[in-house]
Amino acid sequence: MPVEAVFFLSLINLIEDHDRVAIIDAVSAPLPPATVIKLFPDELKKKEGHRCSLHDFNLLDTIELMRLRETLPEMIILGIIPQDTNRVNIGLSETLAGKFDGIVEKIEREIKVERE
Repeated sequence: MPVEAVFFLSLINLIEDHDRVAIIDAVSAPLPPATVIKLFPDELKKKEGHRCSLHDFNLLDTIELMRLRETLPEMIILGIIPQDTNRVNIGLSETLAGKFDGIVEKIEREIKVERE
């Protein structure tokens, strides 16, 4: 079920009834733009003053809430490193647009591996 431009808190109603989900989002990390990283919920750490997500109510907050509700499905998080996390833009940066097909292929491979 693809979900576009949704705040993480609203994801709860969309995913908590599923056994397995993949979350794909931009993440801030000290890696080159267009890098795709795979994480699991237990690997996300809350750091004071630092939020991995570019959203107000981040994915970690949502995961913790689903844990409290005992509705957290099996989950992988595929994070894509953006060109610039200091500005908010609509659409892809030139760097990500040029590597878009490769990003999609990496995501498809990771999801396929998780299904096996």
